[in-house]
Amino acid sequence: QFSCFLDALTAFLDQLRPQVHKQVSDDMLDLQDMVLRSILSFMKGNTSEFEGDHWVPLLGQDKTYAFQQDVKWGGILAKVQNSLYKIWEVSERHDEVVACAVSDPTGDDCPLVYISREFEKLTGYQREWVLGRNCRFLQPNHCWRNSAFNKEECLRMRAFCREPMEEHSRIINLLVNERKDGYPFWNLL
Repeated sequence: QFSCFLDALTAFLDQLRPQVHKQVSDDMLDLQDMVLRSILSFMKGNTSEFEGDHWVPLLGQDKTYAFQQDVKWGGILAKVQNSLYKIWEVSERHDEVVACAVSDPTGDDCPLVYISREFEKLTGYQREWVLGRNCRFLQPNHCWRNSAFNKEECLRMRAFCREPMEEHSRIINLLVNERKDGYPFWNLL
């Protein structure tokens, strides 16, 4: 009888084991998720370098200052004059405005070194907070949403920025971005 009991107990435990493992795994994932959310919440509460799920440290203040002091706008405008005129022409025809931002790809984390007033109006971010930071704060605040909408474009941009390019190389990207208040907009880069 004892042998039958042990056999029955073994069979019962064999059936129970997958459920216990699943529960432990689920609990561990829940615990891990809770710990990560707690750490992220703590970090967000103790620094201004987060926007949504994105860490956007202020790294490029020196690049911003150098750009503001040393920029040769005439030379830059001459190089991009035709493109700027086309953008202006389209925006005028449709009674729209164009927001502008300039980043320095040679700086740590490619910081923004200039933004137009229209950029501030469009995005809701003030230049005092923006300048010197990477523009990823414009990406959708939830990583899963950003991945769903922008994954391929982001991969193309990263490759373009990391690989040495010939002079006058360019890339065009269309991304879903979000204003500070979470309202989405299309960003043509």
